[in-house]
Amino acid sequence: MKLKCLIIDDEPLAHEVLEGYIAKVNQLEIAGHCYSAVEAVNFINQTKVDVLFLDINMPELSGIEMLETLSYSPKVILTTAYSEFALEGFEQGVVDYLMKPIRFSRFLKAVNRIITLPKGNADKDIVSNKVNFIEVKDGSLKTKIRYDDIQYIQAYGNYLKVFTKEKMYMISDTMKKYETILPNAVFIRIHKSYLINKNKIEKMLRNKIIINSKELPVGNSYKRVIELFL
Repeated sequence: MKLKCLIIDDEPLAHEVLEGYIAKVNQLEIAGHCYSAVEAVNFINQTKVDVLFLDINMPELSGIEMLETLSYSPKVILTTAYSEFALEGFEQGVVDYLMKPIRFSRFLKAVNRIITLPKGNADKDIVSNKVNFIEVKDGSLKTKIRYDDIQYIQAYGNYLKVFTKEKMYMISDTMKKYETILPNAVFIRIHKSYLINKNKIEKMLRNKIIINSKELPVGNSYKRVIELFL
């Protein structure tokens, strides 16, 4: 059974791009096009859809505000040119956050999160990003660290160092896991040993990024990725 998709964006070109991408994925089909959030609310109240490709910055009602009005919860993939609303979007339970111009490979990664979303699984909230914190041990106690409080994560042998502005936490885990869990519109890999919150960047130099007065190295193989996401 195909997932019914609704594209919500005030830019006609965005509709053309997304419709072309959706047509390439057998599990998806177009349910409709809406060019404002108000139009989308009326559409969703009359027609049940499975997936929303939702722009944030629209007249009258923003995409984030629209989500708060819905009577049921389709899976949501945000599509926008503005990264500053990423964490707010994930707090609303969106699956992913695509930055314009959207590459097909990135679109496919977001869609696969929905297609492979486990049912009745304890990890469902992590996969759908409804959880907006990580939980670490601080001595004998467990501490929750909000995504927005994380400045960067450093690989340290078989451990990770998680840095907030006030404190560093040492955890036994893998960088690959956190690269998957943390919203990739906000957290980017700049080096094999560093994953950063790009909203915490104070300064960018040629081969370094400065966060909280700390110089972090940029790996040669990650320079192109940084150009695309910053």
